[in-house]
Amino acid sequence: MIEKYTPGKFSVGAGSMMLKYSMINLCMSSVNPPFNPGDKVNVYINLESVLNNLFLFRDWNTSIEYHKERVALEVESSILNLVGHYKAFFDYKGIDVKVFLYMNDLEKSPQEMEVYNKFYREYYYNKYMVDPKFSRMGELMKNVIIPEVKLILTYIPDCYLITSTSFDSSVIPKVITDATGVRGVVVSADLFDSLYMFNTMMTVLLVRRHYHNLNVASNVEEVVKMIIKRDTEMNMTIFANELYYRLLLSVRGSKIRNIKAAKWFGFTKLLNAINVYLEKGIVLSKASSLESIIEIFPPKYREDIRSAFECTSIDHQVELMSDADKEMIMEQIIDKTDLASVEALNNQRFLEFPINLQNLIPRR
Repeated sequence: MIEKYTPGKFSVGAGSMMLKYSMINLCMSSVNPPFNPGDKVNVYINLESVLNNLFLFRDWNTSIEYHKERVALEVESSILNLVGHYKAFFDYKGIDVKVFLYMNDLEKSPQEMEVYNKFYREYYYNKYMVDPKFSRMGELMKNVIIPEVKLILTYIPDCYLITSTSFDSSVIPKVITDATGVRGVVVSADLFDSLYMFNTMMTVLLVRRHYHNLNVASNVEEVVKMIIKRDTEMNMTIFANELYYRLLLSVRGSKIRNIKAAKWFGFTKLLNAINVYLEKGIVLSKASSLESIIEIFPPKYREDIRSAFECTSIDHQVELMSDADKEMIMEQIIDKTDLASVEALNNQRFLEFPINLQNLIPRR
């Protein structure tokens, strides 16, 4: 019996990253200096966050077996409408906006961070391309959906899909920001992207959904509360220091980056150790290097912490990139602009899953 297709089922993955404009306004209200009409902004949307939400479904193989083309069209349309959602927000305010989707390529490649972690990003590849529960959808994403979304965006002005190969996709916003000098807004569900909260050129909207519960963090204090969750009387302002914040992320780990969580040294122990050593004057609240605080960890775990810590730095990963790596990012920023063809495509191929072109087309 052929499974009945339910439209809207697979658009939830991208839809979960769409924040109401009132929520975006609230998060942006603390940006200093504020964005004003005529200003420029680059919006960076972590497409891996969309993938993660999409792959929460368990019946991909059945859906693809009977409805492959419809699945592809619905997912493509939902991703394009996600781009339009954020583009329109700034466009309506008279702000000159460009939108960048970014992600690690689904093709397996050697990783620059393997020097610290030889399995870096193995989980990411294996989950989407090897795991039999998801590999058919992974192949569809890699061979159809991602290339088609990327192609369509080349014909829509100021919208792009940027992929990385040998380096982590988290560096993409920084590379483009460094090259253009334009302030950025990062929309992501990946905790690693919260590191951009220490970059004065960036505003971060960290979106965390669990069923109907939505949490959005736009500063370090809010993210720390997301991570630690449980109530504590301990002073957590120490994590306003980027070094200690990176240490927190290192202890937490990152599954898609194969950085193992330090379960033997949880958040409570970390907070306890930091506070004890601070009181004794053994470590400083304004410490600037891991080596100055490494002794808060038992000796047998210190190398693991060092390795995780090196992988938990956007700046360090950018330092490891070659000029060719950076050029590969910038060369993907292509504007061919052919709105007539995009409108025709929308009226024919995407008739069942329409693209909201009004949000994508500039009003200037």
